[in-house]
Amino acid sequence: MFKKISGLFLLTAFIFISFAAAPALAGGRFMGEWEGRVEVPGSPLGVIIKLTEEEGEVTGSMDIPAQNAFGIELIKLEVEDNKIFFELKNIPGNPRVEAYLDEGKRKMTGDFSQASLTFPIELSRDRMRAADLNVEALDGFEDFIEAVRQDWNTPGLAAGIVTGEEILFAGGTGYLDLDKTAPITEETLFGIGSVTKPFTTMLLAMLVDDGLLSWDDPVKNYIDFNLDNDPVSDLISVRDLVSHRAGLPRYDFTLIFNEDLAREDILANIRHMERTGDFRNSYQYSNYNYVLAGILTEELTGMTWEEAVRERIFSPAGMDHSNLNVTELKKSANYALPYLADDRFLNADEVDFWELGASAPAGSINSSIVDMSKWLQIYLKGGRINDEQLISSRSLRQLSEPVISISGRGADDYSSHLGYGPGWFTSSYRGEYKIEHGGVTFGYSASAALFPEKDLGIVVLANLHGSPAAQIITNTAVDLLLDLEEVNWKEDYLALMGEESLMEEFSVLDLERRKEGTRPSHTLEEMTGSYTHPLYGTFHLKLQENKMLVADYHGTEIQLEHWHYNVFKGSLDRMGPMQMAFSLETNLHGEIDRLKAGLDVFLTDNMIEFMRN
Repeated sequence: MFKKISGLFLLTAFIFISFAAAPALAGGRFMGEWEGRVEVPGSPLGVIIKLTEEEGEVTGSMDIPAQNAFGIELIKLEVEDNKIFFELKNIPGNPRVEAYLDEGKRKMTGDFSQASLTFPIELSRDRMRAADLNVEALDGFEDFIEAVRQDWNTPGLAAGIVTGEEILFAGGTGYLDLDKTAPITEETLFGIGSVTKPFTTMLLAMLVDDGLLSWDDPVKNYIDFNLDNDPVSDLISVRDLVSHRAGLPRYDFTLIFNEDLAREDILANIRHMERTGDFRNSYQYSNYNYVLAGILTEELTGMTWEEAVRERIFSPAGMDHSNLNVTELKKSANYALPYLADDRFLNADEVDFWELGASAPAGSINSSIVDMSKWLQIYLKGGRINDEQLISSRSLRQLSEPVISISGRGADDYSSHLGYGPGWFTSSYRGEYKIEHGGVTFGYSASAALFPEKDLGIVVLANLHGSPAAQIITNTAVDLLLDLEEVNWKEDYLALMGEESLMEEFSVLDLERRKEGTRPSHTLEEMTGSYTHPLYGTFHLKLQENKMLVADYHGTEIQLEHWHYNVFKGSLDRMGPMQMAFSLETNLHGEIDRLKAGLDVFLTDNMIEFMRN
């Protein structure tokens, strides 16, 4: 079956087979990955050509991403001096390319011919760029960042702006702590939270390149993953998992507060998890997806997830100061302390570090502007570091494309078509394609964004939990660099500070449906004891001296307020105020034998059952 696109007949289905070889007379100078386009009038066709040399033989393939055609075999390869010739196998019209290398060995130009038509083709070792950025607009940008920092009472902020070839801006403002012991610099380490997720999917993409993994294979093909009484779980693919369309629950509470959880224990007991979202039909963000992705990486590499990140990403990228846990962070010479503000961002207090442990693949990386800029440049250079192809450009495109639609709208009035792909949110920002991920870990906020068609990457790091500074700085930088009509993001976000606080009025349980004057079926003493779930851990209910009932969850105490009958409202204040719903139930003998807890904080749906020991 063939499909006509822009005057070219190209295969819409093909089989990966071994490449034909050509004598390598002067092959070395042509080897590597080339990106460019065939100048079809009115509809340029982007192409990627990969040339390799083994034992004196040159082989190659062509990708045409717009037609979802990858690995088209090159035949009749001839390389001589500064000239290369090849044909595309099994494509009607005998398509062929004849091109010449420039003196700098970075570009090729020539002709693409098919049937009786001939079009210019231009290829470059450096990706073709669509925009000239207004770099001069960044003059004084550090002053703008400082103003944002002060507006949002953020102890420290740092930002980096890069293209594939250079760093346009890298700087920090503010201090490591509120005592102002040292200034923030571009080398200061911050927790990046969920910006860790694209690192995890980059590892998976490398395994796809290695031939060890397929995105659309069921997860159970690689690890012992299945959910009891849920045959659909056998169909959940790797792509489903890392695109948040598997339907697995969020339940971050258990990952945050149960430090006893280990990845091997999660896998051993994952069968006790129940899906709470529709399979492939709904977007449901879950950090458990990325815990499983990390376990899958460990199974295929024979290394821990942490070792794989260091060996396959940090080391080749030159991310020499980045690390993967709090212990390593505290040994660093330059790191920002974590802070938490009230819900109006008026006051900030230092908080304890949060060690993620089992959930590290979802959010444990600590990094700096310098290191994160190097990582973003891997995307902008099509997967290359110097002359090394760290990850294929095909895999980077897989990571950058949406898998599930979240909304036709975006996060603001200037964005639309919000989706999620393997490790990245995707959207259109003022007509420009954007991939991004934010991260919030206890005391830190982060954002990384890429505009692939504009050769632009932006990273912002802050040592304040939930700070909106990253979005303000990112949007403003893009508007300046692309000469877009001004939007006063700084003032617009400040207007939010004048709105009423929702937290003061919110209750996890419906006040209008509360049954006043009711009592529990048993005394509080009879409710005390230990209640366990095989995956999520144990609640220990105990009475304090003031006769208040407390639920101790692996060292975190939740104050329980009687609501009505056997229902209690739990409250704790660790990363801002949280509320949870609890209910206690009896067996046929009238004995309290189970506790139900709403593990998705602020929600009462999908209460999870913990059995009394």
